[in-house]
Amino acid sequence: MAQANKTAQVRSYILNKLEEGKIAGGDKLPGARVLAKKLGMSFLKVQAGLDTLMHDGVLYSIPRQGTFVRENWRELIFQDVLSVYSGNRVLPWAPGLQEMLREDGIDIHLSSAFRNSIFEVRTTLHVQRNHEDYMDLTPFVKDIIGSEKFFQKPFDGFFFDGKLAGVPFLFSPRVIAYCPELFRKAGCDLPYPGWSMEHFLDCISKLCKIMPPQYVIFWYPQAFLFMNFVLRYGGSLVDTGSKNVVSMDSPETLAGLKTFAEIYNRMGRPEIPTIADFLEKFHTGRAAMYIQGRQSLAFFRQTGFDGWDTVPLPACDGGTDATMQATELLCVRKNCADYDLAQRLISFMLSPRVQDHIGDLRYAIPVRKSSAFASINCEDPRDAIFLSEMGKTVNDYRLDNPLLADMVENSIGRIMLDNRDIEAGVRELASAVRALMEINKVKPIPSMK
Repeated sequence: MAQANKTAQVRSYILNKLEEGKIAGGDKLPGARVLAKKLGMSFLKVQAGLDTLMHDGVLYSIPRQGTFVRENWRELIFQDVLSVYSGNRVLPWAPGLQEMLREDGIDIHLSSAFRNSIFEVRTTLHVQRNHEDYMDLTPFVKDIIGSEKFFQKPFDGFFFDGKLAGVPFLFSPRVIAYCPELFRKAGCDLPYPGWSMEHFLDCISKLCKIMPPQYVIFWYPQAFLFMNFVLRYGGSLVDTGSKNVVSMDSPETLAGLKTFAEIYNRMGRPEIPTIADFLEKFHTGRAAMYIQGRQSLAFFRQTGFDGWDTVPLPACDGGTDATMQATELLCVRKNCADYDLAQRLISFMLSPRVQDHIGDLRYAIPVRKSSAFASINCEDPRDAIFLSEMGKTVNDYRLDNPLLADMVENSIGRIMLDNRDIEAGVRELASAVRALMEINKVKPIPSMK
């Protein structure tokens, strides 16, 4: 193995230990000779690997005392780390992806422990809010945009003034996955395509009588959930095509927000479980409903639970048949110093090999069409629904300014959690946002190629 690869192996060993929590900030590392024996390498090669981590600021050395981990290691930004959002779960595609990176000689360490890195896998709302942090990736995908080999719609919501802030490599419409057995126990009519918002809310009331209310449906007042209902009513937070750009106090948006708040009221306003706790129960048949993309299918396969089904989001009179797009994107920060590595990594993520790997796991929908169609089981209605819903996705529902976006999301959440009047609270919020946008000359950027 080449010296450079040995160095990368030492780096990965230490970074993995940090990520796994087996070493922490402030800890002293074993000596280089001890590590060399453990890893089966020479002392000099291990020391070279440790030196790179000291250069990056992860480690520091105290003469005659040893090598230690810096307390702030999570805050550092690396050129050779692919930082993956994941919460408390290992994303199903991640272990196989790390192995393929190694086989292809791409010296990138895939990690969920670092908050930021030069190369990042991020989700829809994060990229839209923080697009100014990332390079324009249009030159790297010039052969992809417009290609018949790839779905094009997933890319549309991530162009800002013609600049592509992230490259989608998988996506999904959002639907409701549910447990029919729990619905039957509650005496609910099973949901069907076109079921009404009234039917949906009635099922919540009945389910709350037979099970802990907090496990009827995962409810939390964040945009990735409440915007599903705003869209169903035909609302939006901003409308870049309208003179009145701020539209969060429109009748349609208010109706969606009121319905989302009503879910929590129907549940009796219980203590909200962590998403990890809820999903552990949901993927084993002990929670009733979850609004999710096709990502859930991979976790059902892991647990072996097969008593689940899928249905489109409930419909409302005069509303739209839209659903939020769940997306995972590869982003590159503007301080990237290695454009060749960026190109290699983007080409790698969109390659048939990686796209087929994601498809084989049934984790979301690969953006490469051949991988997507090979992945979806059209004979299973629970899976085929993602084909029929795919054309209904909306991914242009953003406030581009991160401070305003956080303020709006947090304020709407606070209004709901405090059980305040939705209409009065959101109207006040909309007035404040208009004033701040005017003072700071903030204008949402339309999605344009």
